[in-house]
Amino acid sequence: MTLSDLASNLVKILPISFLLAWACLLLLVDLWIPEKRKGWTAFLAAMGLILTLVISLIKAGSVETGFAGMTVMDGFAVFLDVVFLGSGLFGVALAYDYLKRMGLERGEYYVLLLFSVAGMMLMSLAADLSAAVKAGPREHQDLVDAALYVGQWLSERGVPGRWDRVRPTEVLRCL
Repeated sequence: MTLSDLASNLVKILPISFLLAWACLLLLVDLWIPEKRKGWTAFLAAMGLILTLVISLIKAGSVETGFAGMTVMDGFAVFLDVVFLGSGLFGVALAYDYLKRMGLERGEYYVLLLFSVAGMMLMSLAADLSAAVKAGPREHQDLVDAALYVGQWLSERGVPGRWDRVRPTEVLRCL
């Protein structure tokens, strides 16, 4: 894949590319926002979600494939993008007041929310979702390892239960 191929593929998934770039920029900008003004981070996160929504709606009429046919930007993907971006906006609105009341205002929450929404949007572009479900043995092992790490974390934090004797699938069900 050449650099021009990569650029054309990133344009085909422009809403996700924009949201990821916005999230990275927001992470850097948040470093210079004073503690008393962390509400600006929520505002900037909402602006990024709104701008991404506009970009998604602009691309609504076309069908494009990218990354050697692994992604398809079609009407269904745009519909899911609107749902995910709307959920992200709802999450920002709900969290703003709650985080302020609890004294937990941190910019990282909004950045993680943007990365999560971008991941959801990327899954909606997958041309073959069965490829995501039919993960090979190595990918499945990574999921099991993640479940074991969560179990270890829960046992270290004193969460009731025998996490050292629980199967990884049971840890995943607890989440």
